[in-house]
Amino acid sequence: FLPTLKKRTYTRVVLMDHLDWLNDEEAKEVAIALGEHVARGGRVIWRSAAYRPKYARFIENSGFTVARVHAHTEAHEMIDLVNSYASFWLAIKN
Repeated sequence: FLPTLKKRTYTRVVLMDHLDWLNDEEAKEVAIALGEHVARGGRVIWRSAAYRPKYARFIENSGFTVARVHAHTEAHEMIDLVNSYASFWLAIKN
């Protein structure tokens, strides 16, 4: 993933739940690469099994405005058909 990300500059990146599977150091490395290879105004979206994944802060620290745009509000509410994600996020490069 990282070698491909580092090849060019992007305006849109879809991470899905990729960062949920990484440890903190790996997630920080991805966040730094995003900061270096996403154009100003570019957008990154992802879903997470966590309500507040801590790597969102890593992305924010890499030059993005980060917002959770949807999340479970009730234990029975689903945000996707397989009910495996708790939140959906958007980051915009400053």
